[in-house]
Amino acid sequence: MLTGLLRRFSIRTRLALGLSALLAVAVYATAFLVSSAVSNVIASDIHEALRNTTRTFATTVSSMANASVRNRLSAVAEKNLEIVRAIHRRERNGEITEAEAKKLARDVLLSQTIGQTGYLYAIDSGGKVVVHPHKEVVGTDVTDHEFIRTLMKTRRGYLEYDWKNPGDAESMKKVLSATYFAPWDWIITASAYRHEFGDLVSPDDFRPAVNALRLGNSGYVFVVDRNGLPLIHPRDVPSMLGLKDAKGMPFGSRILTERNGSIGYWWRDAPNAEPREKFALFKEVPAMEWIVVATVYTDELYKPLFQIKVLTYGIGTVTLLLMLLLGMAVSRSITQPLSRFMDTVDRAGQGDYGVRVRDAGNDEIGRLSKHFDRFMDQLVASITQLENETEYRKYEPSSAIFSKRSLSTLLKAYALPTPRGPSLPSTRHSRP
Repeated sequence: MLTGLLRRFSIRTRLALGLSALLAVAVYATAFLVSSAVSNVIASDIHEALRNTTRTFATTVSSMANASVRNRLSAVAEKNLEIVRAIHRRERNGEITEAEAKKLARDVLLSQTIGQTGYLYAIDSGGKVVVHPHKEVVGTDVTDHEFIRTLMKTRRGYLEYDWKNPGDAESMKKVLSATYFAPWDWIITASAYRHEFGDLVSPDDFRPAVNALRLGNSGYVFVVDRNGLPLIHPRDVPSMLGLKDAKGMPFGSRILTERNGSIGYWWRDAPNAEPREKFALFKEVPAMEWIVVATVYTDELYKPLFQIKVLTYGIGTVTLLLMLLLGMAVSRSITQPLSRFMDTVDRAGQGDYGVRVRDAGNDEIGRLSKHFDRFMDQLVASITQLENETEYRKYEPSSAIFSKRSLSTLLKAYALPTPRGPSLPSTRHSRP
């Protein structure tokens, strides 16, 4: 059925249609495969870059927070060391007794808090507690703790360790900064829990770095605390807790619950604006109990992918057009000589034995044309010879059969038309 349908069209049309279909399928299938493969790679790279941005910033915040806490605890310890030295000078000057000086120093140390529950205490180089906010601990030997043994050796510096209070289900991270007052053999220590870092570090320390980050045209990074309150945000927004997108999904609560991961949601830049899809990656900073969120519109995020697709299909279309032009040229190189050959055969079939194709090509059509030309040359030679023989024999009484009528009959037997137009060249024999 298909063959019969195609036979209604010329070879040129069939070649053009077939070549166009094959090239279109090949080119666009290749473009689709290349575009898909490249898009997957680029999408993966984009997501990885976004993850790296969030991860790097979270690590930077954590490092800066640790440095800030370390500096602050160190400053607290050094400041109190100076206070104790000043009190000790009063003792040396005879203004107060040693007992009064130590009591005054204890009162100063115990009057301070660090963060929510942090405090100052002091031990001696033998591991005995000499100053502590819990009176029952004063005078006890605490050398069974590894960090105390480290303090007994170093007497100053910064340490991180696990601490579990009586009644706690699990231990928690603590940090300390210590300095040493030799006259009284006091190791003065400022200590705080790591989960209270948020109270020890100001978000303003990180605000310039956060606000400088841009993702796409309008994407940005912001920071919230464990309760969803925005600590650093380029816009004035309420708490993330209970925040819903344009379709009613509580994406804010999901971020606070999951703390690490990614989420897609729909957001309006303005109350009457059309909602656009956004993509957010978020990562917790455990030391601060902060959550760093990087958010960007997906059309901006995947803009390079769209450009790659347009470029790929554009190159495919140009390639298809060039290949079609080449195909048309190839088709013309076949159909034009074939058409000339067919016209020549038609003219020869109508009795014009002087026509020749004279195709100089070296392809199959050229060789066929040369065979046809040789056939026509031989045919003309045969007809000429036949006419000569007929002309010769018509003068012989016994050769009347070779009359003009017999010649026509003979030509009909060869399925050839009777020559018309100018007579074929012939050589008349004179009668002997």
